Amino acid sequence: MSKYNFALHRAIKEKGITARDLSGLVGDSETIISKIVNGKYPVSDLRKIAYAKALRKKVSDLFD
Repeated sequence: MSKYNFALHRAIKEKGITARDLSGLVGDSETIISKIVNGKYPVSDLRKIAYAKALRKKVSDLFD
């Protein structure tokens, strides 16, 4: 952990949504989304899939 996730940050911006918007789509709080983007929160495979679906990306596009 502790590696900034530029790909996730970029995908959120490209979609034109905020962390609040994404939180409504995936069911996570804005705080958790911020921690994930900042590399300070573990991301399960199910969560990766939910984020990828919400952002219409492949999991491999968003997460290492």
